[in-house]
Amino acid sequence: MDPSYQVLQDFSVSYDPLSLSYLFRSYLLSSEDRDEVIRHQLTYAPAWEAGQTSWNLSVLFTLPPLEQRTAPSLSVQYGRLTLTGSTEYLFGPETDRGFSKPLLVSLKADLAGASYAQARWTYEIGSFEDSTLKLSVNMAVTDDLTAFGEVTSLVFDRSLSEAKSVLTYHKSSLTCWFDQVIDPPEHIDPGFQISSFRIRTGALSYTGSAWYDRIRYSAAVDASWYLNMIDYYDNSLDVSLNIGFSVAEFIDISFKTVSRNTATYAYFSRFTDDAPLGLLEDLLMSFNFFDRSDRVASNFNLDSLEIGIVHYMQDWDLHADITGKIGYDSEDDRWAWQPSVTIYLQWKALPEIDLEAARTLNGQSYEWDVK
Repeated sequence: MDPSYQVLQDFSVSYDPLSLSYLFRSYLLSSEDRDEVIRHQLTYAPAWEAGQTSWNLSVLFTLPPLEQRTAPSLSVQYGRLTLTGSTEYLFGPETDRGFSKPLLVSLKADLAGASYAQARWTYEIGSFEDSTLKLSVNMAVTDDLTAFGEVTSLVFDRSLSEAKSVLTYHKSSLTCWFDQVIDPPEHIDPGFQISSFRIRTGALSYTGSAWYDRIRYSAAVDASWYLNMIDYYDNSLDVSLNIGFSVAEFIDISFKTVSRNTATYAYFSRFTDDAPLGLLEDLLMSFNFFDRSDRVASNFNLDSLEIGIVHYMQDWDLHADITGKIGYDSEDDRWAWQPSVTIYLQWKALPEIDLEAARTLNGQSYEWDVK
């Protein structure tokens, strides 16, 4: 269930000898919604063994007042092979006739370790010619290195429609998507080729200490770059920087910033008629605090900023939080930088009590609050 849902009542009961279970749930779709939704769900899920084969059957029924839904599935496991079939049938007041979702049939073979190979056939009920076959292979080369590949083809056209490959090492990954390009723009040739890619570095972190471990410091960088090769305006380079510094029983300082670049196509001559920029040059321009024109011209824009300071005293802790982010200003009808500062004292004897002062820098509000 969506985490934004607010559950009001939740009740379930099961009877194992008949493999039956019943669920009653009432909830609100959002915190602003006042219309209560009632859900009745009945599930029949028997499982049995036949020689070396394991069988698992599941039939789920959603009863009125919600849209009626029947979802059967059957799974058969023999050794390292698993065959699964499932579909879904919907019937509600908005449709005079029932609607069936595609029939999904998959065959999965578990290989050594976390490696596996899988074939999935999707049969569009009533439109057999639109059936697709998806083949995927996941190979765990080492404990940290994993390679994944997946291709999708139209069964009757006997042609590849899309593909995906993922190479993962520890926390870093390279993902590539391939598509059949029929009517491409000028900079792309037609045919089956790479359409977009995403590179994730994962958190590259460093920690250290000094003075008998009383002083600690840390730094971490996390970056993600996505570029659509067909529509190169669809791109984003996000860089997150985290820095921490602390002196035991005296002060904690944390700094976090997120920068975003949505013009990474400017670094490639195939995507621009002008002389391509250098990535490092553009990045250095964004940190040139002595020349405002360089910072404005840079494609790197500050998306959010968070600074936290905690000063530890004998009876009180002094907290100061400075934040800023890009937000929509409805009064000026534009996106603008929205900074704010919060300062509060926390009494160590009763930490639940905070004496807080908050100020929004781009407004006039200023208030004290005792919690």
